Amino acid sequence: MAVAADLGSAYRLAFEADPLSAFGGVVAVNGLVDGPLAEVIVANPLADVLVAPAFAEAALELFAGRRKNMRVLEMSTPGEPQLSIRQIDGGWLVQQPDRLGSTRADWRVVTKAVPTKEQWQDLELAWLVCARTTSNAIVLAVGGQVNGIGCGQQSRVEAAQLARARRRAGRQAEQRRATPSSPSGTASTSWRTPAWQLSPNRAARFMTRRSWWQQTSVASPWC
Repeated sequence: MAVAADLGSAYRLAFEADPLSAFGGVVAVNGLVDGPLAEVIVANPLADVLVAPAFAEAALELFAGRRKNMRVLEMSTPGEPQLSIRQIDGGWLVQQPDRLGSTRADWRVVTKAVPTKEQWQDLELAWLVCARTTSNAIVLAVGGQVNGIGCGQQSRVEAAQLARARRRAGRQAEQRRATPSSPSGTASTSWRTPAWQLSPNRAARFMTRRSWWQQTSVASPWC
């Protein structure tokens, strides 16, 4: 998952974070899929499903010709769920959904190092992703890009190791993709070290705030 000023940049960041998992997965964007974005999507490994609130005719024509097996779904941005329903032995449990109530205004810096504006943005992104990830979970984010997720582990240490391994695997895969097109024969992709890691005691399940979803270009190539 990634956020950026435009959908094309957000998609590129999201894909570069984990190109291995992107194959046969689901691509979801929160804005119009136009011709240029469609060209970038079909240039990458096949995704089984593409979800967006709107598609340009040029994009649909391109998908029909080069991605005949990809399911294209038009869907509006998600809203706030009113009730959560779970099946239990002998019946159903109906309750209000678990929402993430904590925001940046509630957070305190308890270290000598104070986060920069960019680091705060990465921290908020990591918090949102981690809250929707199975505990125990560790999320690595930098530059608007989630480039390492470790989840569903009994130990936070193992979750951190998994997140680091996924980040390393994503880097190596993208470097292999970049090498043939580099004039010098070396990978041209530059990488940055994540500044923040986040591990809440448990992953709260919530729907992303509609204002954040609508105002930010978001792309995710994972299922």
